[in-house]
Amino acid sequence: HNPVPELLNLLFSVLQWISNNPLVCTKELKWLQTWMKLHPTIMGELDGVTCRTPFGNLNKVFDFDFNLLGKQLIICIKIQF
Repeated sequence: HNPVPELLNLLFSVLQWISNNPLVCTKELKWLQTWMKLHPTIMGELDGVTCRTPFGNLNKVFDFDFNLLGKQLIICIKIQF
């Protein structure tokens, strides 16, 4: 019995669910972007997985620059003072 097709179907279902439920853009989500870029054939048409920034903007996880998060938070904190 080859479990790979079943695992791929499960993964596809999870990614479809994620595509319809925006995640929060945090540095902890960087692993998902890395995984998506390493497995483009599994991702297929699911490049619409999004995350919401601390400012409420939606961004595609695949394209998001997670290095900007720390810089944006510093700017946000400075504005609040």
